[in-house]
Amino acid sequence: MSILIDIIAGFFTSDLSVGWKLVAILGVALLGLVAILALA
Repeated sequence: MSILIDIIAGFFTSDLSVGWKLVAILGVALLGLVAILALA
């Protein structure tokens, strides 16, 4: 959970563009995991 807190803290303390990039990467990763689980 500490990693999530660091990401959230980084989102508010860093540039918004960087924060949105992290959110986009996490979103794509989650979608990929869901797709893999669905196909498995």
